Amino acid sequence: MRLVFAHRGGGDHGGRENSAAAFARALRAGVHLESDIRLSRDGEPVLIHDVFTLVDGVPVAPALLSADALAGIGVLRLADLYRMFGTAFELSLDVKVAGAALPAIEVARSAGAVARMWLVHEDRDLLRSIRARDRSVRLVHEATARVRGAPGFDHDRYLDSLAADRVDAQNSPPEAWTAAGVAAAHARGIAAFGSLLNDTARLSQGRSLGLDAVYTDEIAMATAVLGGPVSPPVSRL
Repeated sequence: MRLVFAHRGGGDHGGRENSAAAFARALRAGVHLESDIRLSRDGEPVLIHDVFTLVDGVPVAPALLSADALAGIGVLRLADLYRMFGTAFELSLDVKVAGAALPAIEVARSAGAVARMWLVHEDRDLLRSIRARDRSVRLVHEATARVRGAPGFDHDRYLDSLAADRVDAQNSPPEAWTAAGVAAAHARGIAAFGSLLNDTARLSQGRSLGLDAVYTDEIAMATAVLGGPVSPPVSRL
């Protein structure tokens, strides 16, 4: 197993998801970070999952608030994440609004971290448009049950199309993977990602399959099952 991503910073700490405290804890544990990217009202990439949510009891719609206002209630800018923690980690971002992808890449480029950013989405057209604009960022296709269950879906042809589009990884639940499927992905230069792996059975399954990365809420469990920290802890905490 090469990468373990703490889903929204990890959910086994009792704190708020996508928060500085959650990310700090994940990095101390030696895992990488997963979050969600949207745009504030003034166009800055911010790390928040829902279009409308409660943050410490405060109703928040990120598209209606400035990045400064969001920061005041603990919603991080992507730039804040790099400023606080440096860049010695992989960062996977679920692209929640298409318009956030390119601004996120520019922030990562300014921080010197674009090659360690993974942008995730189900829409192949969006991934193609991102790749046409940037050659360095990593792209992950979210191969959902809807995608895999489409009439005529063939995994080998699908992987061929990912390679042709210069998509770097397929993300699917572990039960959607087989050892042969992982090998087929690797033969085409496609990484095999799995999510969400939140129990020992699924984590062990992911390891046995040879998945290249997993997403988990359970950081402590993941490091125990997978044999301790899976990346050097980030020192700038």
